[in-house]
Amino acid sequence: MEHILKSWSNFFRFLIGVGFIFVLILIVFNKISDNTEFNVDYNTDKTLITIIDKKNVIANSVLPACDCWANTGIEIRPDEEFEIKVSGKIHTAMDKMIKDAEDDKKPKFRWVGPEGDKNFRIRDNLRYYRSDSLRKTLLLSQRANLGQVLFYFQKNSMKPSCELGLSFFLPDSVEVYDVEKGLKGKNDSKSTWYVWATVNDMLIRDFNSETALLAYCGGAIEDTLDRKIKQWEVLARENYNKIWYDDNFGSFVVSAKILKPNHFWNFW
Repeated sequence: MEHILKSWSNFFRFLIGVGFIFVLILIVFNKISDNTEFNVDYNTDKTLITIIDKKNVIANSVLPACDCWANTGIEIRPDEEFEIKVSGKIHTAMDKMIKDAEDDKKPKFRWVGPEGDKNFRIRDNLRYYRSDSLRKTLLLSQRANLGQVLFYFQKNSMKPSCELGLSFFLPDSVEVYDVEKGLKGKNDSKSTWYVWATVNDMLIRDFNSETALLAYCGGAIEDTLDRKIKQWEVLARENYNKIWYDDNFGSFVVSAKILKPNHFWNFW
């Protein structure tokens, strides 16, 4: 009997030893194997570059300043933590900068980073003061600077769209980008979040609005006012409500580091 027990004991020790060696081989193989995936997604709307390993997703997407709500292509899945940083510079009045350059004048508007321009120009001259003040009310977000980057995490809602019509949808729950802190968080829901971004600029929401008309006309007087109103009628007829976006120039790079949830099976 004692001999049999000793044989079984040796057998179990053998199994434990083999199991330990097997686990050790798996650990070594897991550490030295290359599990990194590299993807580049090109299309007319965006360029998205992703580097994916077992623990992280590093994603970089280009955000053109002229886009009013663009899908970055970045996705945040349930239980994933994320940190977003934005870099680059844009100009929100390229036509004015070109005109100043032609006239050999110091530009009235400067290039701005993702923090935007803190000084929204509202001139003291009464000729311009009212229209400048009204223009500020047309910004996508009153909480953000002109040109500052805004984010929207699409969950179980419509896609944001600045095109007038049935698809027109401007979200209320936007995140204003902070250059000091970046943008951090965690997807604590059960659905994937799709990351949209835009720069904060003026958008015409309603061509029947007197506010939008006066904001567009600016400080036009006398015969130039008639010309501006005729131009306004053309804009309204064509639903060309993104006129202030189309004079933007440059791009931002949106970089996201996404930490995957730490499950036991991810180790293998």
